[in-house]
Formats: sequence, structure tokens, C-alpha cells
Amino acid sequence: MSDAVAETVELMLFEVAGVRYGVDLGQVASVTSPDPSLECARPLGQPLGTRRAIAFSPEPGILRHLAVDRVLGVKTVPLLSLRRLPAAAAAPPPTIGAWLDGEQAVLLVDLLTIPPNPETAHGP
Repeated sequence: MSDAVAETVELMLFEVAGVRYGVDLGQVASVTSPDPSLECARPLGQPLGTRRAIAFSPEPGILRHLAVDRVLGVKTVPLLSLRRLPAAAAAPPPTIGAWLDGEQAVLLVDLLTIPPNPETAHGP
């Protein structure tokens, strides 16, 4: 193929508390419906409304969930349009970069860096 074909990544876009985020689709195991018994991490903030959960596996045999308000879909994005956040940028810890989707900023998240939910990580 020619050099004109840019490398791309598929991003799953979602919202938490009115902020748009994206994650590499390869990190997503599934998207589940709201379930009160589901243990969900909330490192990006408390979802505002009907929440969904993005399931991911940070290591074999471990399945964790990230609470989100809604999933917006998947977009194929050129790698060259993604930007790493500078260390001085104020963003939640799993946030690693940004992408400009038209006029809308999308913060990029690395699911594999999200620690277990501290509320459920220890026994009763």
C-alpha cells in the first residue's frame, strides 16, 4: 500500500457527567446495561443519568467495569490526529490524551490504568 494510507485507531466514544471521552476499542470487552449489583469504577466522575458500564480486562481473568452515562458509538480516527496530554494538564489520572472531533474535544482514556474500585476492593 502507499504511504498515503494513514494508520488509524477505532475509538469508542462515551460521556460521563457531560464530558466526552474516547477509548481504544481494542480495550473494550463489552458494554452492559445498568445493574445496581455491578461494581463500577468512577475515576472520571459520577455519571449523571442512566448509566452504562464499559467492561474491560486489565489482566487475564480479571473483568472490571467503568460507569458511564452513555455510549456514543465508534469512530475510526487517524493516529496522527491524537495528542498526548502534557503532564501539567489537569485531567483525571486515566486520561492520556485528546482528540478534536470537529469542534468537540474528546479526552482519551487508557482503561488498563484504572485501578479497582476502592469502595469494593476490600472486604467487609
